Order: sequence, then C-alpha cells, then structure tokens
Amino acid sequence: MNQNGMGNMQQMQQQLRNQASQQRQQRPTQPNYSELKSRFSSQLNQLNLMGFSNEKHNLNGLWRANGNVNLSVDYLLNTPEPQEEEKEDKKDEEEMKDDKKEEEEKEVKKDDKKEE
Repeated sequence: MNQNGMGNMQQMQQQLRNQASQQRQQRPTQPNYSELKSRFSSQLNQLNLMGFSNEKHNLNGLWRANGNVNLSVDYLLNTPEPQEEEKEDKKDEEEMKDDKKEEEEKEVKKDDKKEE
C-alpha cells in the first residue's frame, strides 16, 4: 500500500474513533427500561429462552451491547445479577413497614388508655 493509502486508512480510523466517542458521550448513563423493553423485545425473548430470567439484568446487558445478543450473554455471564441487593432493599422496606405498624398500634393503645 502506498503512503497515500496509509494516510487515508489512518484518517478513516480516526473518524471512526471520533464517532464512537461522540456516541458514548451522547448515551445516557442510566437506561430507560420501558423503552428498552419495547426496543429489544425479540432479543429479550431470546435471552429468556436461554435461561436468563432477570429482566432488568438482561436489559442492562442488551443496552450495553446495543442489542447484540452474543455480547449481552457475555455481559450476563460475567456480571453478577443485582438480585441480592434488591432482596435486601425489599427486606429493609418490609422492616420499616413493620416498625411503622408497631408505632401506630402503640399510638392507638395510648389513645384508648387516655379515653378510659
């Protein structure tokens, strides 16, 4: 390849790097799950058929791989599911609800005693 051909190749590579950089900058840091669910419905179905059942995790993989199922599978296999964190959050919420109920019951008992 001559010098001119090498220069054109380098120019094209630089343009591609610039485009990729611009796309990364324009991409939001948090995905919109309802939008992704409709956008990647067929890919999401494929992942489900493969045994990947955590919808949010699957959508994260598809979002990061721009809908490429193979790359999403790689992401899903190498990234732990956020299940445990979600379970802990639900447990904390339940405990807070229980605490609130107990406080309300104590208030009712106090009110009942005052009325007597």
